[in-house]
Amino acid sequence: MIRRTDRALRPRIDGLETRLVPSARPVVALAVARVPLAGAGQGTYHVAHDNRAADQPATVELSGVGRARLLGRVTISGTLLMGGFLAPGTPDISGTITVADGRGTLGLRVGGPGGSATIPGSRFRLDATLEGGTGAYRNLRGAGVARLSFGLATTAGVTPIGGGFQLVVTPRRAGHGPA
Repeated sequence: MIRRTDRALRPRIDGLETRLVPSARPVVALAVARVPLAGAGQGTYHVAHDNRAADQPATVELSGVGRARLLGRVTISGTLLMGGFLAPGTPDISGTITVADGRGTLGLRVGGPGGSATIPGSRFRLDATLEGGTGAYRNLRGAGVARLSFGLATTAGVTPIGGGFQLVVTPRRAGHGPA
């Protein structure tokens, strides 16, 4: 006859306090400052190859100058992808605009609808998200609205396309979209 002893599984909990690694340093969270996005600028845009396949987005290069709240005079550069065949719900205008001064740079991610429109002479309202930057601006965050207007084409010929642009960025009002 086999005799069974009571060996039921008896889980137990060990404290983790004694298992802390003494050489580990505490994690310090970086301070992130939320700032209101505000500024305006102008410059030139350029689409080098508008004879692309219909399902490919147009690459629009921006270069200009402007003024931004908290920064003063800035340079503006950026690349936007406009149009193309995209998954439903994907913004058909997307890209990054960099704003820079002598103290650092800010990266502004923009996106929104309307990218299949003709570029020269068009206006677009885009969501803008400040994703930090470099130098004095490395921990800044914010959200706003970018209004981008393209002037009529000033280059001759079918391709490339180019002309002037105007950009106005305003803070997002409380309760209107993601911050």
